[in-house]
Amino acid sequence: MIAISKKENICFVVVRRVNNKPGMGAIILESLKEARINIENLQVIADPKSKYEGVIMMAINKVDVKKTLQSIEKAIGEADRDISVIKNLIGVTIRGITIANSTDILHRVFKICGKLKINVAMSYTTLISLSIYVQKGLSVNRLIKELNREFEEE
Repeated sequence: MIAISKKENICFVVVRRVNNKPGMGAIILESLKEARINIENLQVIADPKSKYEGVIMMAINKVDVKKTLQSIEKAIGEADRDISVIKNLIGVTIRGITIANSTDILHRVFKICGKLKINVAMSYTTLISLSIYVQKGLSVNRLIKELNREFEEE
């Protein structure tokens, strides 16, 4: 049996041009931990061939945006960083499905989103769940209904 939930008031903080060296993630997370920021999701992309091409993207509650930006500045400074905030997101999570083939599951979810004209800001999978983040105000309740219909027999 699947369960689909939604979480509102999510923002992404995207930090580009992070110094790509071991320990940089720990420095940033230490500062966020001290500020009591709860990270819903964290994505790190680092090109091992580039010194300044790391990207860190985190999903946080919208009430923590200002503290998060201050904590990042405290941890790594402002020099040549490109930081953006994507506001007003809703996280939709499907739990209780076995994701043996994530391409198939993602395709089905993205196909429904496309049909409903919903653009996915980010998605991620685990062995037993799939989460997507979409803009608030879109047909999220209809999306949840369609996802329930699609995965009800899984």
